[in-house]
Amino acid sequence: MPDSLTAQQKRVLVFLKSYEKRHGMAPSQREIAAHLKSSGRSGVRKHLVALERRKLISVRRGVSRGTSTSLRRSFRH
Repeated sequence: MPDSLTAQQKRVLVFLKSYEKRHGMAPSQREIAAHLKSSGRSGVRKHLVALERRKLISVRRGVSRGTSTSLRRSFRH
């Protein structure tokens, strides 16, 4: 996992990967926020944009559960 990620970004990335593995689909932004114990989704969106910018995930805009880690560079947690 890239060292340049913040602790929260790492938590989001690990959660995305483990959720996808368990459920076969990406979590919603609300589920990500709940995992981070955050009340809002704006912070989640910022983390997703940062991870997408680093090409660790892909985000399909306007699609429910449109976040994917499987098509991007693999990482280990």
